[in-house]
Amino acid sequence: HRARGREDLIVYRPIMGERTLTGAAGVEARIDSHGIVVELADRAGNMAIPRDGYVLSGAGAGAVWLRVHAQPGARMELDLRLAASSCAAVDIAGGGPRLVRAGKVDLGAEAFAHENVRHPRTAVAVTGGGSLLFVTLDGRQAGSAGMTLRELAEALIELGAKDAMNLDGGGSTTMVVRDVVRNSPSDGTERAVSDAILIYSVGSAEEL
Repeated sequence: HRARGREDLIVYRPIMGERTLTGAAGVEARIDSHGIVVELADRAGNMAIPRDGYVLSGAGAGAVWLRVHAQPGARMELDLRLAASSCAAVDIAGGGPRLVRAGKVDLGAEAFAHENVRHPRTAVAVTGGGSLLFVTLDGRQAGSAGMTLRELAEALIELGAKDAMNLDGGGSTTMVVRDVVRNSPSDGTERAVSDAILIYSVGSAEEL
């Protein structure tokens, strides 16, 4: 479901939305629930995604492959898997870069362009005792400058972080507790984002 690159062959399923949101420089094939190609569109883009099927979207070598193998009437077999991974997670949220490893600042070599500029930040950390820290800090405002990634890493270590990772930041940095926004988003209001980390309890008020 990510943006299509120059040499990509990407799958878009209904969970993506109604359309692929791609540009016209590629080829797209609409496949129904039986794996049959029902339409092949060359240099059109933004194809409608069927509710009971998917779209294959190709550019460069991916487009060439579709022109050869995905003519209307052809049968496709989709095999989705995570290869070469022992990860058994049920849900995964992306983030980066790493901030702290074994209690020390470790920004790695991920080369984030905003590494040395102060911005609002969101981070998650694990303490030596196994507690989780979810941290937001404001920025881009008169009363809050934000932090660089190194400053954030050092602040997390002061809070007891053993390992930590940066998440999305900037205007996406928002912390909500019991339906109340507790920080000051730099956009002036909450930004529409595609995902969030939710923390809740299944215990009753008495148990808590």
